[in-house]
Amino acid sequence: MIKDKSSAFLLRKQAWSMFWLLIGQFFLGIATNLFISFPQTTKPSLLWQFARSQILIVLHMIIGLGLLIGTFYLLVRARHFQDNTWQISAVISSLAVVLAFSGGILYISSQLEFYSFLMATGFIIALLAYAWGLYQTK
Repeated sequence: MIKDKSSAFLLRKQAWSMFWLLIGQFFLGIATNLFISFPQTTKPSLLWQFARSQILIVLHMIIGLGLLIGTFYLLVRARHFQDNTWQISAVISSLAVVLAFSGGILYISSQLEFYSFLMATGFIIALLAYAWGLYQTK
């Protein structure tokens, strides 16, 4: 059980930040999908070189890394404050963000649509996990 209201406020504030970062990540992903075409090659080194030269993809990767770090940080804080709701939400969102992050790495290397699907699946699960946590703690 959470120890005080200031702890609850801090966890909700971070969860809202993560929620909005996920929304921003979604729009960056859509923009990347609409406006960037990867070269027709199967060489991962060339695909990564191309990805690093595209500002939308670089921003997408930076926010993805921030989400990865942030979701694990929320998990650590939820455990520290002994908040069961946020522990559940953070575990689910952490696994989902790892899934999305891994899907992104594999997508760039292979250009297989299945990995894009993994990114989308991880995104929606993480978003729903944060929404559930925010709803439960309102």
